[in-house]
Amino acid sequence: MTRLPLVLFALSTLTGCSCDDEQAAPRAKNSAQPGPVAPSARALLPVKEAEKRCEQKNPDACEQLAQRALVGDGVAQDAKRSAELFKLACDKQHAAACTGLGRALSTGKGVGQDQPKANKLFESGCKAGHADACVELAAAYFLAKNGTEKQEEKAFSLFEKACKMRHPGACFNVGTMKQKGTGTSADPKAAATAYDGACSAGMIAACYNLALMYDRGKDIGEDAKKAAAAYKRACDKGHQGGCSGLGGLLYEGRGIAQDVERGERMMKEGCSAGADWGCRLMRRHLHNQ
Repeated sequence: MTRLPLVLFALSTLTGCSCDDEQAAPRAKNSAQPGPVAPSARALLPVKEAEKRCEQKNPDACEQLAQRALVGDGVAQDAKRSAELFKLACDKQHAAACTGLGRALSTGKGVGQDQPKANKLFESGCKAGHADACVELAAAYFLAKNGTEKQEEKAFSLFEKACKMRHPGACFNVGTMKQKGTGTSADPKAAATAYDGACSAGMIAACYNLALMYDRGKDIGEDAKKAAAAYKRACDKGHQGGCSGLGGLLYEGRGIAQDVERGERMMKEGCSAGADWGCRLMRRHLHNQ
């Protein structure tokens, strides 16, 4: 069984697989924080309207402008201005803005770095029911971010809380930690349940890990049909490991109608694209290694 580097979550960036086959937990890109929510991913006010409302101290409008300024969407990219706007909205008890300000303080983007203050903002937001804040604080504890005391058990508890709020990345991390027994007792069945929830919410790496668990059958019982379905969900979103795994099942006719030619092609394509699982399956099925 391969080792997974646990658990570094970012909303915006997934690492490639850092091991032989399983997808590693999402890595906090040089930090514990998710990147900004892309303005295009949610309904935003037009820039002029947001500016007008923010001048009137509307916290939601200021938070939206802060997000725009952070990524340069419709306004000049300006990390300092973004941090200022996050603070304006946070001072009005806007949970997402406080989390955004915490991220700025954690990274030092647009404001002086202050991890303890960031953690206090994340803690407050998490207690108020803001899932992103729970994830931020969990990652800070897991990574020992900027001098934060490393506490894996507390990190797991926070990821679990965010998962219960249907945060897909948090559920993925719960699955990874439960699978390996990091910060909590190992529980493969609970890991599979967490992966399934994250997969259903669109986290493709979770679909892949779930497929691997059912494919191998270790601790949860082999279920080739469930493995095929999960591999397909990952493959349909372009995950080459998922395509490779589906190819392996097609080649064998296990859990899905056999199609040797297509299965071989998918394994080869996955391997060529850098999926180690595809290369391993090729060695197993085509070279008897």
